[in-house]
Amino acid sequence: MHWKHILAIPVLLLLLVLRALPAAALEAPPKNPQDRTQFFRDVVVGPNGTANVVQCFGCNVHVLGHVTGDVLTVGGSIYISGLVDGNALAVGGHIESQSGGELRGHAAAVGGYATTTGTGKIDRDSFSASYAIVPGQYRPTEFGIALLVIANLLGVAIACLVLRPKRVDNTAWTIWNRKNMVLVTGFVALLIAWGIESLGEHLGPAEIPANTLLVVILVVIGSGGATGLGRLVGGVAFPQLTSMRATLAGIFALSMLEVIPLFGFVVFSIGLLIALGAAIVSGFGARAVPSEEELAHPLS
Repeated sequence: MHWKHILAIPVLLLLLVLRALPAAALEAPPKNPQDRTQFFRDVVVGPNGTANVVQCFGCNVHVLGHVTGDVLTVGGSIYISGLVDGNALAVGGHIESQSGGELRGHAAAVGGYATTTGTGKIDRDSFSASYAIVPGQYRPTEFGIALLVIANLLGVAIACLVLRPKRVDNTAWTIWNRKNMVLVTGFVALLIAWGIESLGEHLGPAEIPANTLLVVILVVIGSGGATGLGRLVGGVAFPQLTSMRATLAGIFALSMLEVIPLFGFVVFSIGLLIALGAAIVSGFGARAVPSEEELAHPLS
């Protein structure tokens, strides 16, 4: 299913955001028995509990006791009613220091807010990017949802105007007739982009411009492929609409699926692969890709 986050952050852009945040919030001390790492299941440090570094992916962290290191969540929020000696970073979530809680380090929330309630404290600087959104995150902000939908629709609308209906239809048929090829091509394209991005650290001052250019290229390719994805979804769900309207309706529906906790990340990931692969395989809709039946029985 999906739609590349079309104009929102591909996985690559997320990497760039992470690199721009305070390094101390990302660099974990050496592993020890008190480190806590969890996937898709909330981490709770009890009132009498102690932990060093706490990391949670697709889940929330509740600190009622004492965390001596940093706290990191991806796709979840951090709730502090105990003590955290290090920094807190929530990518796709909120950071909330509640009554009786204290965060002694920095707080950075990408896709949420860094706030205090009651007697809660954040001793050092806090940073909030509520306009950002991570697909599938818990408690997305209204601002983030609105910006995601607008960005997706705007990006696809511009791509539709450039490509015109015929190319959009060709891209949609490519997805329908070459599902496996499209997925594999999208996966390979993303791997290549990831590899190029990893080499950026050797470019010195040119790293940021190079990575920015790479993101722009991915957005352009993804936007072109997303027109076909939106057309396919819209054509099935809203067969009464014209080509362009069906495309935008399909993108809107996919954008709404992206904000569903956890499931939204699956939608985004598969959509990203499909959008990249469809644009490349179809040559931005320049050629129609026939079905296996059409190849076996060509028209005379």
